[in-house]
Amino acid sequence: LMDLEEEMMKYIIAGIMKKCPDEMAFFNNFVDKGLIDRLNNVVHSEFGHITYTDAIEILKKNNEKFAFKVEWGCDIQTEHERYLSEEVFKKPVFVTDYPKEIKAFYMKINEDGKTVRGCDLLFPGIGEVTGGSERETDYNKLKAIMDEKSLKEEDYWWYMNLRKFGSVEHSGFGLGLARAGGASEKDPLIKSRGVLKAKREFCFCSVRPIKHSLQQNQAEVAEWFKAHAWKACEVTSLRRFESCPLRHI
Repeated sequence: LMDLEEEMMKYIIAGIMKKCPDEMAFFNNFVDKGLIDRLNNVVHSEFGHITYTDAIEILKKNNEKFAFKVEWGCDIQTEHERYLSEEVFKKPVFVTDYPKEIKAFYMKINEDGKTVRGCDLLFPGIGEVTGGSERETDYNKLKAIMDEKSLKEEDYWWYMNLRKFGSVEHSGFGLGLARAGGASEKDPLIKSRGVLKAKREFCFCSVRPIKHSLQQNQAEVAEWFKAHAWKACEVTSLRRFESCPLRHI
């Protein structure tokens, strides 16, 4: 499962860099110097691996650096995820074998009875990008876990039926598309990426974090847009359009 996730993320990033060189050059020049070099490092490096328990030990030794202090059993926060990927491994890293109490009921429990066969992929500048696990296939074990977590079986009858009449060993993971885009732009402000919003309410030029760069380098950025024939504003909000520094291009 982790091999698949790693190959997929490398494929996505390599594809973006190949198919959108002008856009990536823009981000590299005006948003985040050195972005392309870091992404090349991601594509050509082997992702790291560490268990939750070992990660907690590392984080506990640096607790004074965090707003949220860590102990075994806690759900690690974005600041912890970024510390592991940026300061410890300096590349994407998988954290595995989380405590069963903080993970979904359908994750298969390890032999120790305390942790699950799950993994989160952490990216520098972002934090968690994907989350996955091996799924529990035994009906009785799944029911016991649901009882332990006070989940009502009638709310999950359809899911339980997938196991009730037999199943096969399988795993799965979820990928946040906005986070995948953020991994290519090193943009931690996922929720503010207006170009990925379905309604396209925001002008590209007003989306953080490039807003500050645009304000500081309007003339230079304007020339870049002109040279690459960009449509600077794809908007539905005239008010935001009027505030766009590139509206006259």
